[in-house]
Amino acid sequence: MEALLGVIIIMISVRILPYLVHKIAPNTLHQKNVKVNIFLEHSQNIENTLSEIQEFFEDIKHIKFSGVDLGHKLELECKLPKNAEKISTYYNRINSLAGVVSVEIESNQPRFRNINIKI
Repeated sequence: MEALLGVIIIMISVRILPYLVHKIAPNTLHQKNVKVNIFLEHSQNIENTLSEIQEFFEDIKHIKFSGVDLGHKLELECKLPKNAEKISTYYNRINSLAGVVSVEIESNQPRFRNINIKI
């Protein structure tokens, strides 16, 4: 009888509790953040590029600008929308913007883990 009760408690803690915690957890635990590094040509207007990039993401939390030999480097920490698409879709959209030389996208979220796209 005690063994059966032990098995039931283990099953509840392994199967049901993680599901409940995921459903009840605050919205911040459900957010998916990515780090995006974008290299732009010298002639490219940074403000125009940022306004185009903001359309792809729900929020841009952190922005860092720096100059490199090739042009400008933008380091962004972005929050993906709740109905986020694949990382490769965001990569292709950003890479197709005018003046973009290269793009790097990195995510530590479980759904996108170990995806680091560079060109």
